[in-house]
Amino acid sequence: MIIDLRSNPGGVLSAVVDVADYFFERGTIVGTSGRIPEENERFTANRGSLFGDDFPIVVMVDRGSASASEILAGTLQDRGRATVIGETTYGKGSVQTVRRIGQGGFRLTTSRYYLPSGRYIDEIGIAPDIDVAESELTDDENEEFADLVVSERIPQWVEENLEPSEGEVDRFVDTLQGDGFAVPDRWIELTIRNEVNRQNNVQIVYDLEFDEVLQEAIRLIESGEVSAR
Repeated sequence: MIIDLRSNPGGVLSAVVDVADYFFERGTIVGTSGRIPEENERFTANRGSLFGDDFPIVVMVDRGSASASEILAGTLQDRGRATVIGETTYGKGSVQTVRRIGQGGFRLTTSRYYLPSGRYIDEIGIAPDIDVAESELTDDENEEFADLVVSERIPQWVEENLEPSEGEVDRFVDTLQGDGFAVPDRWIELTIRNEVNRQNNVQIVYDLEFDEVLQEAIRLIESGEVSAR
C-alpha cells in the first residue's frame, strides 16, 4: 500500500484516529499533553487491524503535510508499520481551544500532540525514513519556464495536437529549446502532458510518469526493500 499525504493540511483528530485504527490491533495512536492534566488524553487502537503485519506500506509526505496527516504518518512510522519517504513535514502538532470574550475571542494553545514513542511533532515535523524530493528548477530555469508559460506556445500547440505521439512531443520540446527556452526536457514534457489533459478534460489521480516520489515508493515495494513490519 502507498499512502499519499503530501500537501495534506490535516483535519479533525477523530478522523485520523479512525484511519490509524485500521492498521493496529491495540496500543497508542496519539495522545495530548498540556498544562492541565485532566485535559490530557490518549487515543488507542481497538477496532482490530484490517491489514495484516505482512502488508508492506509506504507513506509519502512533504513540507505541506501538517497536523492530522503528520499524526498518521508519525504513528505508522513510530510503531514500525510503514516506511515514510519524502520531505520533513510542516510541524503542526498543537491543540488549540477557542475562548470567547464578548463579541470576539482568541485561540489558546492548551496542549501538544505526542506520538506512540512519546515524541512531539509541533515545530519539528516528521522526518522521513528516506529523503526523496522532487527535482526543482534553478533560478535561471525558473525565469525561462515563466517566459515559456507566458508565451502560450504550449496551449497553442496542444490545440492543434490534442493527442500527440511521443515522437511529436519530443520534436516540439526540441523546437522550444531551439527557440531559446532553456528548460529541462522533463518540465516541458510535464507541462505539455498537463495541458493535453486539461484540453481533453482528463483528470489524473496519480502520476506514474512524472511523480518522482511515487516512482521511488513503487520501486521500494517492488524491490522488497520495504518489508512488512
